[in-house]
Formats: sequence, C-alpha cells, structure tokens
Amino acid sequence: MARALLNWTQPELAERCDLAPMTISKFEKEDAKNRPEARTLKKITTIFEMAGISFTPNGGVEPQHNLVTILEGDDANARILEDICMQFKDTGGEVLIAGLSEVEETDREAYSFLKAHIKRLQAANITERILIEEGDTKIVAPAHWYRWLPKGKFTNTPFQLYGDNLALIEWGPPQKVILIKHPHFARTFRNLFDAVWETAAPVPLSKK
Repeated sequence: MARALLNWTQPELAERCDLAPMTISKFEKEDAKNRPEARTLKKITTIFEMAGISFTPNGGVEPQHNLVTILEGDDANARILEDICMQFKDTGGEVLIAGLSEVEETDREAYSFLKAHIKRLQAANITERILIEEGDTKIVAPAHWYRWLPKGKFTNTPFQLYGDNLALIEWGPPQKVILIKHPHFARTFRNLFDAVWETAAPVPLSKK
C-alpha cells in the first residue's frame, strides 16, 4: 500500500492530511461502505502524490517516476504550506520565496491563516527568505525575512523552494501549483535566488 512505501504510520498520515486516524483506517479498508467521501479521498491521494507515490490504473501503487505534480483548487497553495511544515517539523529548515505579494490585513480570513502559519514555522525552527516588490510594505512575517526586488524585475507569480521541492504558484482562478521534485532543479533555483538575494535591498525595519 502507499503508506507502507513511505514507511508512514496511520497517525502520521492522518497528521499530514489533517484528518482523524479513524478516517485513514476507513480509507485503507476495502469495504466500500466504510470508505470516506470523494473529497476526503482526493485529499489523501494528493498527499501521497506530493510524497512521490503514483496510483496505477489497475488500483496499485508505485514510486512516482514523474517529477511533476499539479495541484488545483482554492487550497492548492495551502497544501504546499502544510507540506513545508510536515517536511521540516523535526529538523527545521529554510524556505525561499520569490515574487510574492502578501495578503492585505483587511482580508481577515487569509491574513489570520497566514499569521498562524508563520507562528507554526517559527515554533518548528523554520525560517523564510522572501523577495517582494520594492516599496511593498505588506509585511506579515518578521521584517528581516524580506528583501525588495526592483519594481521592473518583480512579477506576482511566486515560487517557493523547500528541500528538493520547487512549487510554482499561479493564483488563478483557478489556483494552481506546479510542484517539481528534483535536487538538480532545486539547486539551480537556490543558487539563482541566493545571487539575487545578495543584491536585493533589505526592507527598512520601520516597515514592520
């Protein structure tokens, strides 16, 4: 089964999917009457696909040979944020983000979600470096996480880089994330990011 290929326990899978362990147990039973609804099944299979598992046409599973996973829907980026937290929860780590325009504080639901995400990152010793547009003062995370890109070099089509994962985000609608898992691509983008970061202007501390 998919979980066995990843050496995950039921509670670990449940945590990654933000579901109750009982739901995972139902998912793994072959009795169709006990299986979760389609929306929940899609959520579980997406988590497996993001972890490198493919579901075959005959109902089997195998390690994913495709480097690319495409996530669609209003929660596409939220699933990437969850994947970041799960990947680094025990070790800490760094996320590199470019081309981001933070949410407005007036968008209370999105702003509260993002603030909670940042607190979760900090609690797990996960940091970010974020390249935003010159003059942008919508600072949600600690100010030293940000640097300014010149206006003519900025586009609001961000990418997030974490570990060997490169997530390319299209806000849509519909929202879409193209997730590429490959150490060589990740290293290339990390080197490019570092080169730009070195010359980017720090955000003034007064802009917190």
